[in-house]
Amino acid sequence: MKLTAIKRRLVLLIVIGGTLYGSAKSYGDDSNTTIDILERAGIITHEQAEKARQLAGPPAPAAPSALPDEARDKKIEDLEQEVGILKRQREVDEEAKATAALAPKPVKTSIGSWVNEMRWYGDIRLRLEDFENPSDWTKSPGAPLNADQPDRIRYRVRLRLGVDMKVQDWADFDVRLATGDSLSGSTFSGTSENTTFGNSFRKKAAVVDLAYVTIHPPAWDWFKASGGIVPQPYWNAVNISPMFYKSEVTPQGLTEQLNHKFGDYQQFRVFANLGQFVITEQAGSSSPATPPSGPVIENEGADAYLFDSQAGIEANLDPVPLKLTAAVGFFGTDNLGKTVPGDSASQGNSLNVNPNSPYNGAYLSDFHVLNGQGEVAWTINPKPFLGTPPVLTLGGEFLKNASHAYENAPGGDYTEAWGAQAVFGQAKTKGQWQVGYEYKRLEANSTWDAIVDDNFSVGYGGRNAVPGNGTDIKGHIVNATYNLFDWWQLSATAYLAERISPLDVVNRPPFRSHPISPSGDLAARIIVDSTFKF
Repeated sequence: MKLTAIKRRLVLLIVIGGTLYGSAKSYGDDSNTTIDILERAGIITHEQAEKARQLAGPPAPAAPSALPDEARDKKIEDLEQEVGILKRQREVDEEAKATAALAPKPVKTSIGSWVNEMRWYGDIRLRLEDFENPSDWTKSPGAPLNADQPDRIRYRVRLRLGVDMKVQDWADFDVRLATGDSLSGSTFSGTSENTTFGNSFRKKAAVVDLAYVTIHPPAWDWFKASGGIVPQPYWNAVNISPMFYKSEVTPQGLTEQLNHKFGDYQQFRVFANLGQFVITEQAGSSSPATPPSGPVIENEGADAYLFDSQAGIEANLDPVPLKLTAAVGFFGTDNLGKTVPGDSASQGNSLNVNPNSPYNGAYLSDFHVLNGQGEVAWTINPKPFLGTPPVLTLGGEFLKNASHAYENAPGGDYTEAWGAQAVFGQAKTKGQWQVGYEYKRLEANSTWDAIVDDNFSVGYGGRNAVPGNGTDIKGHIVNATYNLFDWWQLSATAYLAERISPLDVVNRPPFRSHPISPSGDLAARIIVDSTFKF
């Protein structure tokens, strides 16, 4: 029992005792008798007893006893027993307090005093992939690149572990490690954090996936800026497979984000996202980049960059449960036409294949991509439907690469892309689920192939073949997701895709595309995920 509770009971005893003695004792005793008993028992101090006597007032005049002597003595005996119990309870509380003081204190992580809050987060995802390829691919022109393209089962895992630190009220630090498969030597994929089971139980590597600082001045609640290895800043309409900027892509550079809400109920929001990223850093003529074949590229001062921008508006309509979002954007590269594709796992863009050019083997030119996206989210009913919020979300997007070099590429004008999506439900907490469908057409030169979704593919390469993901692909995507618990999610996604361009690899040297899959042949890729969040 806490000391505060004991004190409340003592006050009650004083009042009861005072009443008892003031009305029942024939020899003129009153509540002062109760105070004397409590003071002698050590329950209250002398100073507390004096204050209680002042409140009780002078002793009442003697009155005839209202109770027989035996009843009066019994009441006094009961009162003294209660006082003894309270005294013992106080002693027990004091002993427990002394024991707790001697117990070892838990060890806390030591961090800088300027860090107000630190939060660990992450997830483990187990993945099964099934590649189902048309049997006639081995008969298509271009062998031996097309040879040996059987169906395939692949098992993978993704681990991400991060820590987010809040500093003061205007700065955040974020660091995250993730698994990844090496493409060549110490180079890892920029679009995937998966690592594949196999390699005779060899250990798997973890790499720096995020490492950035975010500044958000208190006086400017509409602005924040980040620098380092950052999350991609673009807003994307609802999708299963994004047109560009796959969620696992973490650019390196700076981002700025602006948000402003307005309206009677703050139901409108305008936003802008900006990014300035480094693609490659050339060491100068002392360390030139060399293409797979051909002369050394003249790359001194040819550092490659990507600059992107986006502006949009969001409206929450009331009383209609409808949210509308639309955005337009532009991203462009600088010096990509002087950059060799390197270790990117995704392919599809046209290359410079002029043997007399100093940039033979590099990208054909820079990208100048205009894009627009829109989304409508309708809450059909405020009550759940079979355990999930009945929200229907429709989305669409369009891309156009305005670079004249790609529009006039020798293989043809493949500079546009578009997609449409429909998703029902939300899978955020236990028992919630979601289903979705998407159609996507991503022409070869509509966007930079190194940042697209590498799951949307027309095969996996096979022996002596290049990867089948990147651009120059169209097809269907179906997904179903269910949350067993808040921390455990199951998901299944099916990709049915084919190549867009009708030309075979032997007739289309400007393209770095997919010689393993003739156009018109659908390839299926089925992915089953089990994700555990913490």
